[in-house]
Amino acid sequence: MPVPIAILFKINWTNSQLSKNHRWIIASAFFIFGVMLHVLTTVINWKHETRLNALSLSEYFVVLPLITICIWVALKSLIFKRTDIRAKTIYHGFSAPLNLILVIATVFCSLGVGLGYSVRTHVRDLVDLTIGRDNDDPATPTTSYLFRDAMLWLQHNSSQDDLVATNFIAGEEIRDFFTTATFPSSNLAISAISRRRVLVEGDSWGNVGLVFTTVSRVPLPIEGEGIFTLQNVAPTWLNERLRMSHNFAKKPDAASAEYMKKMKINWFVVDKSKQMPSTWEPYASVAFENSEVIILKLS
Repeated sequence: MPVPIAILFKINWTNSQLSKNHRWIIASAFFIFGVMLHVLTTVINWKHETRLNALSLSEYFVVLPLITICIWVALKSLIFKRTDIRAKTIYHGFSAPLNLILVIATVFCSLGVGLGYSVRTHVRDLVDLTIGRDNDDPATPTTSYLFRDAMLWLQHNSSQDDLVATNFIAGEEIRDFFTTATFPSSNLAISAISRRRVLVEGDSWGNVGLVFTTVSRVPLPIEGEGIFTLQNVAPTWLNERLRMSHNFAKKPDAASAEYMKKMKINWFVVDKSKQMPSTWEPYASVAFENSEVIILKLS
């Protein structure tokens, strides 16, 4: 981007009579432009660690024309809109190249978006080939048949207005909800198959609006995760739902049971692959069970 800008201004500077002050104004404006781009790329690189760099590249070229337009409007309004002869000379000497800059920026925007998503697709294909994944194989079910049977049972044995809670949530800690979608229980299958509303399930990647806006990197070292770690900055109500769902499934007590009652939860779906007690009495009773899932009816 700086190369075509430099060429355009070099040509027009030789063909226009500019004062030293006007040259410094133009140079200062584009210096600020470069600083803004540097800050922009730094912010993009600090986003969620699981995002591909190709997507960051596309973001860079999407925002680039917007910044260029702002600078163009500022220059045109502060310098070029004058009535004296020198200002008119400056206007005619720089109006055309600035318009060309906008065209170049728009082209870069289109190329950046296309290139970014194309690179991301090819990277994923390369990863699939490296790990031996064959995308031509028949599609496998998102969930097991046992899980599907349990959710169909819940659908047939509950009211349409019943509310469900679960510990089919990514990982076993609150912060796991905001990392990646690699956990086996990171799906929205309970609400999808049972057709019932669920307190919270899956992970942040499955909930629109929570993917990139509720996680930040902070210098809080955690063993095995490097200097910068992911910090959950989600709303209090979401953290509370996650904590109580884990607590009720793992070790039910009066506090978690009272919370479920406050949220008017009728059923609780337990992931048997996680830690759980021998009984949920007196807060809930087992209504359905197979080798993967326990469905509790809350008292």
